[in-house]
Amino acid sequence: MRRLKRHAAGSGYVYHYYYRGCRTTNVGTEYVFEITDAGPASRAVAVLLENKAVESWQRAHARELSAPERYAAAKLTLLRAMDQCSRPPEMAPRLSTDAETVAAVLAELGVD
Repeated sequence: MRRLKRHAAGSGYVYHYYYRGCRTTNVGTEYVFEITDAGPASRAVAVLLENKAVESWQRAHARELSAPERYAAAKLTLLRAMDQCSRPPEMAPRLSTDAETVAAVLAELGVD
């Protein structure tokens, strides 16, 4: 059973989304979410948590990121994209993270 979540974006749109799963690629881990903006049509949005970005954070903090922390970084990246997108259909189907983004979202979550 999937848990449908709701996000009221800074743009004024209300999104519904759920987590579909993740897959490992040669450059990182891709977290896939299904999103809709109040219509019946939905689409997949993938958030790529790049290995280089995770490794940079781990070196700086001298510890490994746990699986839940990685998921949280991907989810917050998705929510930020929802907040910044002026029109939901224009949201990119694939979002990428760099070291700066990973550090910022984890700091926002209080992960140290």
